[in-house]
Amino acid sequence: MKKALILSVTLLLLSAPSIASNQDRNENRIAKLEQQIMLLSKQVQWLQKQIEQEREYQSNNNHMYQCQLAAFGNEYIGRSSSRGRAVTKAVEDCNEAQSAMFCRPENVKCVKY
Repeated sequence: MKKALILSVTLLLLSAPSIASNQDRNENRIAKLEQQIMLLSKQVQWLQKQIEQEREYQSNNNHMYQCQLAAFGNEYIGRSSSRGRAVTKAVEDCNEAQSAMFCRPENVKCVKY
């Protein structure tokens, strides 16, 4: 009986450090998960804001922009309901054919229809 009691006490004493290390690991895992949840929550809020802005943008667009960029006798045209997107399309088309130094957004001329 004494041997069984001594063995049980010894096993309990030996398992105490492993219980503490498991608890530390669990606390670290929980802290990491909490950080990930915070990051994901911020990302979800950002995405919801983007969706809201896109819906607002789509409901307010009853017009089109046609933007032109001329470089070395060639004209590059971009069309979109967003002026920025139309400018970007014209500049990207120009960049594919010419050097970037000749395809500057400030040289683009746009007309709203």
